[in-house]
Amino acid sequence: MKTNKRWSDEEVDILKSYGNKITIYELSEKLVNRSVISIRAKRNRLGIILDDEYLSNLGKYARSKVNPDNLCKLDQRIKLNEIDGNVKQILLGCLLGDGCVKKNGSDKNKKFTIRNFAFYCCHYKKQIPYCEWKSKELKMFMPKNRNYLRGGIHDILEFITVSHPIFTYLRESVYVENKKNIVTDYIINNLDLFGFLIWYLDDGCPQKQRHKCFPRISCKGYSEESLKKFCSSFNDKYNLSLKIQKSKHRDGENKTISIPAKDRDFLFPIWNNFFEKYKIPKYMKYKIENAQT
Repeated sequence: MKTNKRWSDEEVDILKSYGNKITIYELSEKLVNRSVISIRAKRNRLGIILDDEYLSNLGKYARSKVNPDNLCKLDQRIKLNEIDGNVKQILLGCLLGDGCVKKNGSDKNKKFTIRNFAFYCCHYKKQIPYCEWKSKELKMFMPKNRNYLRGGIHDILEFITVSHPIFTYLRESVYVENKKNIVTDYIINNLDLFGFLIWYLDDGCPQKQRHKCFPRISCKGYSEESLKKFCSSFNDKYNLSLKIQKSKHRDGENKTISIPAKDRDFLFPIWNNFFEKYKIPKYMKYKIENAQT
């Protein structure tokens, strides 16, 4: 039976010894009095970083659960570092923004069990072409697009990929209690200026301040500690001055990444080139053009 009692030193030692190497489900076999959710939350609170061995073991665990009578649509052995750079950046930037990781399908009928997670994204109205562009760029994960009708027109588009250990890895490292909460060390070390643009296009906007507009990225759900760590690392890498700003929100406290004028003037020419290079729908440039001085 799972309990909510205080973690013992022995349990913490087990988590520290194995938490970066084996899956949550294997950890639950060693920590028999702890639920998968509590183990995941405690691992994140301890700051345990998932390494390459973990991802390898995750793939092995997933393959051990595969029904040999079923054919996998995508090689389950592919690792995050093995996919194309632009695909990885879109995936990471969108995960930080409007994308999420969830189960693809349902196993309510008990005829099969879904072992891995899939990547999901949804956009409304004018941003539907942007969603279509993402889906096309992530084609290696075989996304399926679906339109929704509202008011007699197609004004909602969503897509979801096939299930894969990569998304299970991202889910277990980014999510706490079913909510995106952590900007992980993997993202901090791997996100570049293109991935940062995707995050801005998803969750950013120009904000007026003293008759001028400055870009902001809304990141209310992420822990302040991981956001500060991200900004510090990204600032060092690209000589920027990003900072976290907090404000009151109806649900509590809102957090945003503020992009000062100097950083804006450095980033926007580079981002404009990305629009051309990667064929991003040009109408999305309003988030850049409306933030100019």
